[in-house]
Amino acid sequence: MSGPPRIALAAGLLTGASGISLRLEMPSQAPPPGSAWRELSPPSVAALFLGQRALLGDLFWVKILQYCGDSENAADRYVRLLPLCLEATALAPDNAQVYKYGSAFLAWYVRRPQEARRLLERGIACVREKREKEKLQLYLAAMTFESQGRDQEAIRFLAGLFMDGE
Repeated sequence: MSGPPRIALAAGLLTGASGISLRLEMPSQAPPPGSAWRELSPPSVAALFLGQRALLGDLFWVKILQYCGDSENAADRYVRLLPLCLEATALAPDNAQVYKYGSAFLAWYVRRPQEARRLLERGIACVREKREKEKLQLYLAAMTFESQGRDQEAIRFLAGLFMDGE
């Protein structure tokens, strides 16, 4: 890529950087400790430096929903779901929906509870809102009970979520 296309790309990125994020209430915060920086793709790193982190996090949330809705991805058991969720949450660590949806899909639909647990533990560490953090803890408890064959306890924890409007 050279000449005018490169200039157009640079101009587009600079224009986007001066735009307003969709989530003005979300303060800028660093990804959680550990490997979060390594989980970001080059466009995500660019978004961090251009101030479009929340917007890109929202776009990744939509990408996750589209990915899970595409039945062709079932052939490989949705192998890219966890990496997509990790990238979305590295950009928007407080988005509890990604943790809940991603972990439920991983644990109960494609039967990868270790990945679901990893995602939930990250969410519990990153989500700031107390009630959302409690919901993630309930998801984790239900998954733990289910993995131990204690389905009735798992159902009780999940019922508590749904009675609360989840």
